[in-house]
Amino acid sequence: MPKAKSKLSTKSEVELLRAALAKKSEELELVKREMATLNSQIEGLIGGFEDQLRATQAIYGMLVPTHLPNVPGFKMSSKFRASDNRGGDYFDVFDLGSKFKFCVFMSSAPGHGASALLLSVLFRLYGEKEFKKASAPEKALSALLASIEQEWAASGEGLMHIAYAEIDRRSFLVRLASVGGIYVAAWREEEKQLEVLSVADENEGGLQKISTKSVQLRPLDRLILCSRGVVEQVGSDGQMFGMQRINEILADSRLLGSGPHEVRNEILFQLEEFAESEKPTRDQTVIVMEVESKSLRLAPTQ
Repeated sequence: MPKAKSKLSTKSEVELLRAALAKKSEELELVKREMATLNSQIEGLIGGFEDQLRATQAIYGMLVPTHLPNVPGFKMSSKFRASDNRGGDYFDVFDLGSKFKFCVFMSSAPGHGASALLLSVLFRLYGEKEFKKASAPEKALSALLASIEQEWAASGEGLMHIAYAEIDRRSFLVRLASVGGIYVAAWREEEKQLEVLSVADENEGGLQKISTKSVQLRPLDRLILCSRGVVEQVGSDGQMFGMQRINEILADSRLLGSGPHEVRNEILFQLEEFAESEKPTRDQTVIVMEVESKSLRLAPTQ
C-alpha cells in the first residue's frame, strides 16, 4: 500500500496554492485597473471625436449655402445632407465677374472631418478668385488645384472629386471641367433624352485628371449634379446606388413636366428607399438647374 502523505507535506502544498491564488488575484486586480484606465481613455477619445464632429458640422453649416442665388433665366434647387461618417461636400453658385456668365461648383472630399473641412475652406478661399481670372473652365480648375496642392498634400488625403460648370446666360452654353467622380448630366426636354457629361467610373476616385465637356442647353433643359455621397450610398444588400440608377430616375417618364424641385426630391426619395436603414457613408448633395421656358437666347456681344 502507498504511504500516506505527511501532514507537513500537505500543509506546505496548501500554502503554495494559497500563495499562487493570491498572486493571481493581484494580477487580476492589476488587469482590471489597466482596463478601467484604457476604457476611460477610449471614452475620452470618443468624446473628443464627437466634439470635433459637432464643431466640423457647425463650420460646414456656415460654409455650405442654405439657398442658391436667383439667376435670371434659370430655376435652381439644391439639397445638402451631412454625414456623420466622411466625405465633406462643398457647393456654390456665383457670377464670374460678368452679368452674362456664372458657374455651378461642387466638390466631395474623400476623407474625414477636419481634412474634408480643409478642402472646403480652400475652395472657398481660392475658388471664386481663380474662376473669375481664367479664360476657360479647365484653366480655372487647373489653377485652383495648383493653388491648393501644397495644403492638400499636407493633409494626407487622396483623390479629389470636383465639377465646375461655366454657364453663359446669353447662349445657354455649358462648359464643364471636372476631376474625380461627381455625377453631371443634362436633360434634353425636346428630345426627352439624358446626356451624361461626367466621365469617371464608379470606383473611388475615378479619373484624377481634368476632363472637359460642353453642352448647349435650350429652354426647359436641365443640368443635374450629384455628389459622391449619392453615387456611393450603400443599400441593405451591400450594393452602391450608382450612376446608372440616377440615369434611370432622370429618364423616368413620370418626371416629364416636373420642375427642378420635384426632380431633386425624386432623386432623394429613391435614394432613401434604396438605403432603407443604412446611414449615409458620405455627405450627399443634389443640384438641379433648369432653363426657364420663357428664356430668350441672346447673341453674344463682341
